[in-house]
Amino acid sequence: MSAPRSTYRMARAVWTLLGVEALFWLLLGFAYLLVRFNFPNVMYHRPEWAWLLLAVPVITALQLANLAVRNKRLKRYADDATRASVAPHISTGRMVMRFAMIRFGLGCLVIGLVDPKAGYGEKEVQTSGMELVLCLDVSKSMLAEDHSPNRLELAKRSMQQVLKNLTGDRVAVLVFAGEAYTTLPLTTDYEAAKLFVEGISTDMISRQGTAVGAAIDLALVSFSPEQGVDRAIVVITDGEDHEGGALSAALRAKEAGVDVHAVGIGSAEGAPIPQYRAGRQIGFKQDRQGNTVVTALNVGMLEELVGVTGGVLVRAGATDAGLGGLLQRLSEAEKTDLETRTFREYRHRFWWFILPGAALLLLESFIRERRQRWSAPLNVLDE
Repeated sequence: MSAPRSTYRMARAVWTLLGVEALFWLLLGFAYLLVRFNFPNVMYHRPEWAWLLLAVPVITALQLANLAVRNKRLKRYADDATRASVAPHISTGRMVMRFAMIRFGLGCLVIGLVDPKAGYGEKEVQTSGMELVLCLDVSKSMLAEDHSPNRLELAKRSMQQVLKNLTGDRVAVLVFAGEAYTTLPLTTDYEAAKLFVEGISTDMISRQGTAVGAAIDLALVSFSPEQGVDRAIVVITDGEDHEGGALSAALRAKEAGVDVHAVGIGSAEGAPIPQYRAGRQIGFKQDRQGNTVVTALNVGMLEELVGVTGGVLVRAGATDAGLGGLLQRLSEAEKTDLETRTFREYRHRFWWFILPGAALLLLESFIRERRQRWSAPLNVLDE
């Protein structure tokens, strides 16, 4: 009768563990192709977690290294007869079975984290809100640095803050300097609006000036033709209205029932206007006499502007736009049913993988690597 096995069969262990790894990837690839071609509506809620599937094979390498170290220590500990009495009945097959359970269990848990979504129900959602046009001054005076880092960047942050507080409202974005242009028509896609705002620069309009009136007139024709919708315009500027016509445009807004609000960007003391060439500052703007031009916030014009429609004027601080009053006013606007949208609600299927994965890891903890004398049926794993 041969002595009980007291070390692992390394050659068999290596090939079997590599086979388990290959089997996992083969089954995963087959399942992916099956789903892709037969169930095209399947979606993945957190696909960014899929990279963990590439990290899990490290366990195979660690297990092989661990077996080699354990075998080496066992052989160094004593001769075969002593090992057989101290650590008998070591089963390579049981070790492989435990590893396979761990490998497939962790694989299932990772797929559960990716969270496949299959099957859906349609749900109608009624959106309600107002229509809002954000008008941003992109004249060169907005590069003045009396705000951190400059007026334009603070103005863009203020627009992002307004967008962050919108829920169900339609919003449009336009820019103006010597003339006005629409950069984003009315939409409820706030993420797209944020991207448009992020890309705004003073190079978007070559004709310089500050045509506040043109911006308000363009905003008025940017609204939808629907009746009974509350509407507002927010002008974000330093208030230097070189083109004129701002107050007459505000009167037209009042006749249309549109509130005009303003965010004043700039300090009363003013600041010089930096000039750039090839992305590098080369000095400050000068007048014909060679004096440095200083641009300051025109509070008086902005107060008259919002006074026409009873709007809100907020003045930005050194690093913060201070939009509390404006956001409060916008939130109090009457919300009108704008549209009905049909959404597909996909059903999460993560538990299809989390439960089997957890069960495999739990079952693995009950399997011992050393055979009991009564466990003859499992001996076939070591044949």
